[in-house]
Amino acid sequence: ERKKLEEQRKAEERKKLEEQRKAQEKKKLEEQRKAQERKKLEEKRKAEERKKLEEQRKAEERKKLEEKRKAEEQKKLEEQRKADEQKKLEEKRKADEQKKLEQQRKAEKQRKKELELKRKADEQKRLKDQLKAEEQRKKELELKQKSEQKRKLEEKRKADERNKKELEKLRKAEDKRQKKEIERAKKEEEKRQRKLKKEKLAEEKRKKKELQNAKKLEEKRKKELQALREAEKERQRSEIEEARKLLDLKKKQEIQRKFTLEEEKQLEKKKKLADDLKKREEEKKRKRELEKQKLAEQEKIKFERMKRKELEKKIESERRIREKQRLVEERRLREQQKQKKKELEKLQKLKKLAERKKLKEDLQKKKDLERKFNEEQRIRAKKDLAQQKKEREILITKQKELEKQKIREKQASRIKENKPISKDNKEKIEEKNAKIASRKKIQTEKYNKMMEAKQKELEIAENPQDFTQVTVINKNDILKDTKDSNNKENEIALDNIETKFLKKELKRKREEEIEKRKFSYFSKKNKAEDVVEDKTKQFFDETSIKKTFSKKKNDKSEKNAENKKKLEKKNIQNSQNKKIQKENEILAAIIKKPSSIVELREQEISSKREILNFEEEKKELGIKQKRKLQEFANIIKNKPVRIIIKTYVSKDEENFNKYKQISKSRSLYIRAFLINQGISHNRIKIETNEENVTKNWKNEVILNFIGV
Repeated sequence: ERKKLEEQRKAEERKKLEEQRKAQEKKKLEEQRKAQERKKLEEKRKAEERKKLEEQRKAEERKKLEEKRKAEEQKKLEEQRKADEQKKLEEKRKADEQKKLEQQRKAEKQRKKELELKRKADEQKRLKDQLKAEEQRKKELELKQKSEQKRKLEEKRKADERNKKELEKLRKAEDKRQKKEIERAKKEEEKRQRKLKKEKLAEEKRKKKELQNAKKLEEKRKKELQALREAEKERQRSEIEEARKLLDLKKKQEIQRKFTLEEEKQLEKKKKLADDLKKREEEKKRKRELEKQKLAEQEKIKFERMKRKELEKKIESERRIREKQRLVEERRLREQQKQKKKELEKLQKLKKLAERKKLKEDLQKKKDLERKFNEEQRIRAKKDLAQQKKEREILITKQKELEKQKIREKQASRIKENKPISKDNKEKIEEKNAKIASRKKIQTEKYNKMMEAKQKELEIAENPQDFTQVTVINKNDILKDTKDSNNKENEIALDNIETKFLKKELKRKREEEIEKRKFSYFSKKNKAEDVVEDKTKQFFDETSIKKTFSKKKNDKSEKNAENKKKLEKKNIQNSQNKKIQKENEILAAIIKKPSSIVELREQEISSKREILNFEEEKKELGIKQKRKLQEFANIIKNKPVRIIIKTYVSKDEENFNKYKQISKSRSLYIRAFLINQGISHNRIKIETNEENVTKNWKNEVILNFIGV
């Protein structure tokens, strides 16, 4: 009963101790959870405060940007107003000059009418003086216009430079502000990390202290339990020893009575064996208890380790979540900054495009005004010349009429005198009348042609867009006309003809050199190759003339010539050289004819741009790039198009030589691929630019296709 009561008491004490321990652990866990919740609430509050501050700062920045934009718009409006005023002043000045010119012209006409009879001798001198004066006046006007244009362009350039400087200042200020904000954010993050480290260290110290206190309490409890157990064991041992002693005495008394000495000896032996067995059993029990204690301690250690690992996992998971949240916020801020930059770049691009459009429109307006002014001057000059011609014709007709009247009076006087007229005189009179009639016809035809030309010029001046001017130059006109405009046009035509001849000779020499290089492994084989027409090299117009006068060749002979090696032939070179000389002579004779000189048109150049993107530090071409180049080559192969391969390398780069070598190797790979696709190497050009660098210059190559 005592044992049962003691066991019940011990079990109750153990339960109480376990309940107390569990209650303490629950309290600790609740305190930790509350502390974590408080930290989370504080972090949320801080994040909200940061957001509010950022929103306020953004609103202030927007207001500043709007104010600056409004100021810039006001400046631009003022500049436009000033430019409009200058244009009006220029128009007024031009109108005054035109009025003055008209007054001078009227005065000259009056003076001409008064001095018509005296003008016959000095007509040529006066015309030359007038032409010189007009040329000087035109030159002065052109110089004035050029000076005004230069001044306007300089003013616009200065305004653009000012705007660029202001934009650079704004950009630098924004960069400084962003750097300061980034530094502040870094400092705050460092402070926060330091605080977190301090809190972690404090928590670790507190946990260590709690673990030490718990260990001490458990050790005390274990010592108390061991003391109680030892006391109970000693009491039980004393009671057992007393009972054994009493039994031993009783047994001894009985044994003394019953057994003899021999039996006593046997009993002693048995006692010894029993003692040995007891000792062995006790040792086994002691060993088992020690093992049980070790296992219990190991289980406790494992349980503590599991708890520790769970706590560490929780802490690490919370830390990771915080880091993820921080990274998400940083990414969001970066994206917002990128979007702002993109918006600013778009606005700048739109502004630049608007400015360019305005400049183009202004230039077009100026050109239209100049063209109209020049056309009006031409029309006036032509009208003046027509009037002068009319006046001359009228004077000539009056003189002829006077001569006729004199002849008639003479004839009438002769008739009165009754002098007979011979047959020879009659024939002469008839011939003169026939000549006079033919001259009248020619004059009427010239007059009609002049009127038609004037009507056409008036129609062209009214609507010049509906008409196209075609000029045909003849040898007779060049000899007759002495004006500077016609001389200039003739010089341009002759220069173009000379350049064509020079290009033809250069082409022939180049083809001969290529042919020599092709068959250089033969001994003493300097032959002229048959000229093959290549459409890709038609950057000038000799081929069209060649086609008309060169003999057609059979396709079979060309195929055999391509497939087989060329063998030696006797006296072929001289015959071929003679043929080439004949062709050149024919071409020269054709070009010298007046009918071969046709309207010269300006070359219309069209260009297109394509970009090839490469991976970082990759030189060779990929599958996509090869496909693109193959498509370009198929489109360009039979067209007069040149290719410029452009690469960019910045001088400020550390690995300048490395990137230069990479860009060079890329452009060479592209060139080799295009040559394999059938494009001549003379049409391909490689360029490297070290100043105006693009954004993605490290990984891109630009192809410019220029067509004529």
